[in-house]
Amino acid sequence: MTDAQASTEDKRVRRDPESKVWNNWQGAVLLRDEIERYCKLQPPLIDPFDPDQLKPASYYLRLGAECHVSGKRYELSAKKPRLLIPPHELAMVSTFEKLNVPGFLIGRWNLRVMMVYEGLIWVGGAQVDPGYEGHLYCPLYNLSTRAVELQFKESIFAIDFVRTTRFQEGISELWKRKRADSLDAHDIHLLESAVAKDLRRIDEIDSRTKQSERTLLPTLAIVVAIVAIIAGLGIFGRFKGADCLSWTSIGVSGLAVVLAALALFFSKSKSR
Repeated sequence: MTDAQASTEDKRVRRDPESKVWNNWQGAVLLRDEIERYCKLQPPLIDPFDPDQLKPASYYLRLGAECHVSGKRYELSAKKPRLLIPPHELAMVSTFEKLNVPGFLIGRWNLRVMMVYEGLIWVGGAQVDPGYEGHLYCPLYNLSTRAVELQFKESIFAIDFVRTTRFQEGISELWKRKRADSLDAHDIHLLESAVAKDLRRIDEIDSRTKQSERTLLPTLAIVVAIVAIIAGLGIFGRFKGADCLSWTSIGVSGLAVVLAALALFFSKSKSR
């Protein structure tokens, strides 16, 4: 362990600073007053702490700047606050807040219920271990058939905190960092949704099929019209002259060739 890491670990809170609380220790879900009290420690439990995000027994975590959608990196900001998750797509996101969990607490976090009703789901490790420091990261999957739009610093997660048994030096352990505090360090494969990729392939095949259908009829019309013109001119047999009806047939066939060619041209142009 480097000196910098040791210095950081030394700052982490291992026991409640109030002796009356520590001497009468009981594990329990923290209510808002206790959450706020721990946010006044150094380092604070939640950083930055916003009282408006505080609820009776939880805290609403907001959407952070780092995110990946369909394997592409995005950076949200006040100028570019919009994150769009298409149907069946996967988004990797980060929290705006950092956590500094004391040695005698765990955090439990998940999506807010209202986000679930928007069509988002997350199946992940919901526990934040004692001693954890940094942002939180997780994949969000849009299960619905409509796009879900999120905003930078929107309250999308809820976290509550539970006291553990007493932290004991030399026996209890604190969480140890294994990866850098960044989304790229966690989403190393730039995950994509397999369902969305398969649906895109199906759409491409369907589009090519429809394009083939649009070009097939004009192409057949051109071939038939050319055959009619050739037959009318007597190429397949000895030319015996052409009466008025023959010339009319040739003219109509020629017009059909022109119209079919135009239809073929415009259908290809529209597909580009």
